[in-house]
Amino acid sequence: MRDWIAILILYVLALGLFRVLGGLGSAADAFRRWGGHSAGTRAHPGSSG
Repeated sequence: MRDWIAILILYVLALGLFRVLGGLGSAADAFRRWGGHSAGTRAHPGSSG
């Protein structure tokens, strides 16, 4: 029974932390910025090697 209580507490803490950090919208924006940055830093986008 203690295992279930610990799992529930950790789950609630994880959800709370996710909400504090901004949720799905913020995560999507971070991935979009990261993708745009990595796509923009290629030295030769057309080269094959």
